[in-house]
Amino acid sequence: MIEDIKLSIPGSASRFGETHPADDAEVAAQLTEIVARLHADAGSAAAA
Repeated sequence: MIEDIKLSIPGSASRFGETHPADDAEVAAQLTEIVARLHADAGSAAAA
């Protein structure tokens, strides 16, 4: 079970109008952390 994974992008509507998500370091860091946690959780579930 995956719990407590959140992605919050303040002002995303206007923010992405000005900056491409790939060029946004904060978004990239959050997405990297989420994908890593999902990968770790999936690996744990598969091993169980």
